[in-house]
Amino acid sequence: VNATANVLEFARRTQTKVIFAGTSCAYHDSMANPYAFTKNIGEQYCRLYADLYGVSVAIARFFNVYGPRQMEEGTHSTVVGIFERQKRNNMPLTVTGTGEKRRDFIHVKDVVSGLIAMATSQETWHGETFNLGSGVNYSIKEVAEMFNHPIQYIPDRPGEAQITIADIELTKDALGWEPQYNLKDYIDSLFEKTPPSYDWKAYFRRFFSSSPKVYTKKTRRKLNKRFTPNPALKIKPKKHVLVGVDTSGSVS
Repeated sequence: VNATANVLEFARRTQTKVIFAGTSCAYHDSMANPYAFTKNIGEQYCRLYADLYGVSVAIARFFNVYGPRQMEEGTHSTVVGIFERQKRNNMPLTVTGTGEKRRDFIHVKDVVSGLIAMATSQETWHGETFNLGSGVNYSIKEVAEMFNHPIQYIPDRPGEAQITIADIELTKDALGWEPQYNLKDYIDSLFEKTPPSYDWKAYFRRFFSSSPKVYTKKTRRKLNKRFTPNPALKIKPKKHVLVGVDTSGSVS
């Protein structure tokens, strides 16, 4: 909270636009947990500086963000990240309660494109709120079933909303933004067996079928004398020495 106030004060002095990273928790009980509480205070600071000092500030409310490099362990890990780790380690997917809580999931690349649209807009913001979600929600059980892996139900966690879903009409109209990524497509792509992008076997067949130039003992002595300033760095006395052969058979 203090860091948010410091950023807003800096923006007031330098006339800098601010984009605040809010949360969908704002649509539910802000007293449900410390995270929701501090995010709510941050939004209030933003509106204060917008109204009192004219700071151009907008609030981006993130829904359930998923994607590459997401946290898979710890208190701030994402449910998709947890399921990824559990399936990768052949562990059952842990679903809290009955699994009927519904969440709006948004890919991190869609979040980034939304933030860029907010930051590059020529508008002066006055504390407007832009939802960054997909506009579609799934139950946690439905998400777990997308992984096609055994499920284990564990006790419910208190302080969580039953349903989240983003109304993204304002974000689409004001910013020309729209989500491009789909949760099921992302999950399906996680464990696909993709073929190698290059045929290494064919490469090595060509490599070893070439006729490289080799060096005799006499040539090696000349190379050592000419190119090795340190006498300790000698070419090892093998029968043949192969140096930098490319696929055409030339020596570099």
